[in-house]
Amino acid sequence: MSGWLAVIAARGGLIDPSAWSRAVGRAAPIGERLTERDFGAARMAVWRRGPGGDGWAGEFPRSGTLTRADDGSTTAWVGQCVEDSGDATDAAIAVVSAGGDLGSLNGAFAAAVWSSSAGRLRVCTDRHAHYPVYIVRGRGIVAAGTELRAVTPFLDEARIDRDALDLFLRIGETLERRTILSGVGFMPGGTVLELDGAAGREREYWRFRNAPDRSISFRDATEELARRLTRSVRRMERACPRLGVPLSGGLDSRLILGLCEHPNRVPSFTWGLPGCRDLAYAERFARLVGSPHTAREWNPAAFPPLWAEGVARTGGCFGVHEMFVLPFASMVARACDVTLNGLAGDVFLGGNFLKRSWFAAESMSRLADATWSWRTGAGAEGWVDRMTRSSGPRSRGRSLWSASLEGRAGPRPIEALNDWLFENRIFRYTNCGTMLLRGDVESHAPFWDRDVVDFLLRVPLEYRVRHRLYLAVLNRACPTAGRVAWQRTGIPPSWGFVASLGAQAYHKFAGVAGRRVGLRPFASMAVADPAGWFRGPWREAARRLVLSERLADRGIIDHDAVRAAFDAHQSGEDLTRQIGVLVAVELLCRAEIDREVLLARDTADRPGAGATLT
Repeated sequence: MSGWLAVIAARGGLIDPSAWSRAVGRAAPIGERLTERDFGAARMAVWRRGPGGDGWAGEFPRSGTLTRADDGSTTAWVGQCVEDSGDATDAAIAVVSAGGDLGSLNGAFAAAVWSSSAGRLRVCTDRHAHYPVYIVRGRGIVAAGTELRAVTPFLDEARIDRDALDLFLRIGETLERRTILSGVGFMPGGTVLELDGAAGREREYWRFRNAPDRSISFRDATEELARRLTRSVRRMERACPRLGVPLSGGLDSRLILGLCEHPNRVPSFTWGLPGCRDLAYAERFARLVGSPHTAREWNPAAFPPLWAEGVARTGGCFGVHEMFVLPFASMVARACDVTLNGLAGDVFLGGNFLKRSWFAAESMSRLADATWSWRTGAGAEGWVDRMTRSSGPRSRGRSLWSASLEGRAGPRPIEALNDWLFENRIFRYTNCGTMLLRGDVESHAPFWDRDVVDFLLRVPLEYRVRHRLYLAVLNRACPTAGRVAWQRTGIPPSWGFVASLGAQAYHKFAGVAGRRVGLRPFASMAVADPAGWFRGPWREAARRLVLSERLADRGIIDHDAVRAAFDAHQSGEDLTRQIGVLVAVELLCRAEIDREVLLARDTADRPGAGATLT
């Protein structure tokens, strides 16, 4: 995966050459080509797998490169910007270098610009922080980089942030700028950090804000979003010669595949449990549009050897129980250079963060309480209390959640909540799945195209509840996508909103009734079984990490409580999230605190990773 590292020293100070050497040494294996520049007061390094220029090799052509401008400034870059004409990255780099209007740029990128004349380093994220940028402030230096492992050599001491760990164990994610390591920050989207020496000032150039325009009718919203989504996919298709689509049985991936001008040239890939709806429905849709399709069943034993690599790619902020793409990323990379991914389309357009009871909330504190219960479970909360030795009615994690959410403002609490969830849940958590893929192949997210976002933020949230607007847009923009059953309902989206609503209600009712009598209706809806894998093929690998003396000796978790929780999971209680998080944390500790080399470079789709179905 291409990336960059930039370090600046305080005026008159020096960058520790041994720390720089360690940082570059940790970045070097990530890419085959590494370039360094020493500017005296600052240093930069970039890396990539491919040759750059017109080359791809699973990366955008300009990613992991340095560009020198006429004014003498140097820009380190990852990502790609697109317009209707195709690739617009060179123009975007010029805008970033000159300090122009970053909010107008369309695409995923992260950049660092060194100005020798001003003695200033400028670090930039795109609107949504598709690429993470990690910040470390050490003794007289500031280090910024797109890989956690490249900035940690500049820490005075690597140690776990206890508050972040508490939150991670409870909800499976971190919030805002926190990472799991104390002293390492995460730079938010839509932000520029200006560093004059080691002193810095930050400015926000864009923020995700729902601002509903009640004059937009449901019909107009449907027509306009269908047009903009089609345009989004087509401009990405023109910019990237070899595209692929990870295809599920849901709506997001089928819509973007169906909107391609030449879907018969776009291979698609599906993985899941034998006989699951995802495999069946994805295969049907791929056949309808003519996409060359590959489907694989899980081989759970292929995951544990790749967990350390997954932790490195996601900065330790993603539990191993959700790293589903890892064994198949290189399989996808062999067929294409860039994937179109449906990142959170069902949430943004389909309203998954919109519960009717939340609309009535009059205060952010009430929404904080309601959403905390939504993200956690009473049983798991008790176990985490024991693991972290928490006492009192509010855990550290819950206090962080509430304080962060209650500090937000919007037209109504429901808009403020959704803005906050998108910035955190989507681009601090869901986007980790994209980062796993990017270790082998690049990715574009059509739902986060500038023009789609700018319009959808003006559409009233009420239109999106229960996928009402989504179904209308899908059937208008790509009727073929409505002809195949939807994984969530078991019926085709073309049957309409009322039928979809009825099917979802029936699934919910039958699921509750079935569980009461020990049955499991609609078993084919399940795509994966991490809970079962932690009781079977993952059990020993997880046990060796979470019940190890090394984790116990770190003093960050109650070892007896972890052992009891692990045994409870083996006996049928579902503590998948907590086990998956603890595995990730221990692997992060071994890499960043113990300085072990854990990464097996063969993240390939190894023999036996699954049977080819189609």
